[in-house]
Amino acid sequence: MVLKGWCFGMSYTVIQVAELTGLSKVSIYNKLKSSELKSHISKKQGTTYISESGLKIIKSGLKAFIDDEQKQSETAKNEPCEADLSFKDDYISYLKLENERLWEQVNHLSRLVENGQVLLKEKPQQDIQLLQDHCNQTDGKIIEARERMTEKQVDQQSRHKSLWDRILNRKNDC
Repeated sequence: MVLKGWCFGMSYTVIQVAELTGLSKVSIYNKLKSSELKSHISKKQGTTYISESGLKIIKSGLKAFIDDEQKQSETAKNEPCEADLSFKDDYISYLKLENERLWEQVNHLSRLVENGQVLLKEKPQQDIQLLQDHCNQTDGKIIEARERMTEKQVDQQSRHKSLWDRILNRKNDC
């Protein structure tokens, strides 16, 4: 979608600029933060628009970047310098050390996973043992309660019989 009437030229959305330059939308938004592009930006109904002159600035910056990159790659092709080789060797040794560190972490994590699996296997047995202990305690309490109830019944019956016995004995005595 191209708008006319803003700064007497054409305007492009961020998506259109990204398509025209081959950059991502994120890259375009990052470029829009620069002070030289602020005057070439407008917003309408939440959409950001870039003027034609702003697009030219972005393209010129992109062209300068590509030119610098081509010059660097040409010099690198022609003459690999010792500093580049030294940097590459340092970087390779750093990557090897980082690789070893990551493998140590992977091994440590795998041991933790194994330990967790062992604990999970033992946990149901521990839970069963806890349940059995709880059931045994509950059974013991039930048995104690039954014994107490039986003792109370016997006591009540003996008291009850003794009362009748007393009454009957008194009648017999009379």
